[in-house]
Amino acid sequence: MKNKKIVTYTLVLTLTSTYLNGMSHNKISEKIRTLLTKVNSSIGKLQSNIRSQLPQRRKSQKKPKNKDSKKSDDHSFKIIEEFSVKELNETLIKKDFKTYIAQPKNNEVEIYKIENRLLKLYYKYSHDVPVLCLSLSPDKKHIISGDNHGKIKIYNLEEQKLIFEYYCEPLDNFYTPAQLTFFSANSKCAFFGDTNGLMITFELEEKRIINKYKNNTIIFCASCSTNDQYIAFASSDNKVKISDIQEKKIISEYSHNDQINCLLFSPDIGQVASGDDEGIIKIYNLSKQKIIGQYSHPKKIICHLEYSLCSQYIISGDNCGTVKIYGLKEQKVLYEYKHNDKISIISFLKNTNLFMSFSQDGIAKIVATPFYNQPVPSDKENFCKRNNLCDLAIKIKEN
Repeated sequence: MKNKKIVTYTLVLTLTSTYLNGMSHNKISEKIRTLLTKVNSSIGKLQSNIRSQLPQRRKSQKKPKNKDSKKSDDHSFKIIEEFSVKELNETLIKKDFKTYIAQPKNNEVEIYKIENRLLKLYYKYSHDVPVLCLSLSPDKKHIISGDNHGKIKIYNLEEQKLIFEYYCEPLDNFYTPAQLTFFSANSKCAFFGDTNGLMITFELEEKRIINKYKNNTIIFCASCSTNDQYIAFASSDNKVKISDIQEKKIISEYSHNDQINCLLFSPDIGQVASGDDEGIIKIYNLSKQKIIGQYSHPKKIICHLEYSLCSQYIISGDNCGTVKIYGLKEQKVLYEYKHNDKISIISFLKNTNLFMSFSQDGIAKIVATPFYNQPVPSDKENFCKRNNLCDLAIKIKEN
């Protein structure tokens, strides 16, 4: 429409110039100036509209695209590798990091080592009956396992030999199955228990039992704080109890509605996370004495939990192969994915932005995260004091 107006004004200008030949020079000049002013005004408005529209199209099409792409790169989770160790002794992987993987396989325990991008079977030993529980020490030097007949074995992985063997006491001439195995944070002690509520502490360096504790209910799982001063354990009454090891007294407790299968202290000792048979994960704050976070795997059994070193992220795995990562600051699940079998291992890889999940069918997945797994802050003692954990800050050791 505006283009037609410009053409019309131009035509009028031409006809008017011809028509006004007989008029005086001043009158003709005045008419022409009036017509030219109208034409230039129309052209100026049209050009202004065109210029205002073109930048808006570029902004709506290109800039948000680049912005979204950057956001996706900075704040996303992604499975970067998947590999299998089933029926394989050696597998070449993409990422170069060092760690160990231990998994029960019926009556056997297999330990795989990852180093120089090579995953290979490092060591293997067996029980006479199916293995029910096993744990690797934090320093990866020892492994403890317990079987269906209550036999406990502890191996030194560096020397690849058995250093301790123990039979849980039978009840009424029936075997008492092993119920739990775990290590202290400093890797100096191993803990194990049975279905009668007995929990035993074994000193690895001196190779001797240093403590026996009998609980009135069955202890299903337990965890030590990173300063080895506190222990949290879950029993058949569906309660998590936190005990001072030195004082030998309960300092706090909270409840679930179903059997608790796994629990874990946060690296900063400020929290305890626990998961149950209903798929509920609870995060309990020790200084506030209350639940500060909760999420779920609906109708699943939680079988593994892992904290990031900064204590702000929790990864959980269930019996159907679902893995979820939960942000405490965000108070929501940030990412989830699935294996085809029960999750047996979840582990953050120190000083990287990666964690690894491992399922019982022998499949491992490595996931990249938008954060690096480092302690924050590095001064753990001051961190605990700022969070009203002065009593817990004593003798905390750096990793």
